[in-house]
Amino acid sequence: MRAHTSLLLLEYEHLKEEQRLRISTRDNLVYTSLAAFALVIAGAIETGAPAMLTLLPPVCMILGWTYLVNDDRITAIGLHIKDAITPELVRQGHPAGGVFTWEHRHRADPRRARRKSVQLVVDLGLFCAPPLIAVAVAWSATPHSLAMMAVIAAETAGTLVLASHFLRNAVSGQA
Repeated sequence: MRAHTSLLLLEYEHLKEEQRLRISTRDNLVYTSLAAFALVIAGAIETGAPAMLTLLPPVCMILGWTYLVNDDRITAIGLHIKDAITPELVRQGHPAGGVFTWEHRHRADPRRARRKSVQLVVDLGLFCAPPLIAVAVAWSATPHSLAMMAVIAAETAGTLVLASHFLRNAVSGQA
């Protein structure tokens, strides 16, 4: 049984390291997104070509999706620790109140729901609002060719799909 405990603790350590790396990656995507916004907007202003703003939605979709995937895996790791590793250690005789308490305690924080709501607004504001604004500006400032209308329609649809994933994760409590 001692070897099994050691394997569980080793799994915990590796999962926590993966979680730390994913948190770092997820958080750095915020800065990457801001830099990408600045580049696309500066390019559109510098060239006087508002159609360049249509570059923003694909960038936001890629970065937003990567953010969501990392956030999902971060949550999945925490749930695995809480629902699989911790109960197994308790089953082996470790005290229930002393095993990985953070995995339980931070989810019980009464301010968690408000923080999650604010985070949803921030995520939508970062990954979904800018591309919708960009396509609106591009639509209003460029000729309405069939190709441009198709691009704007596809980018709007893609952004709305991304927004629905952010909303779904927030409602399900997975994010």
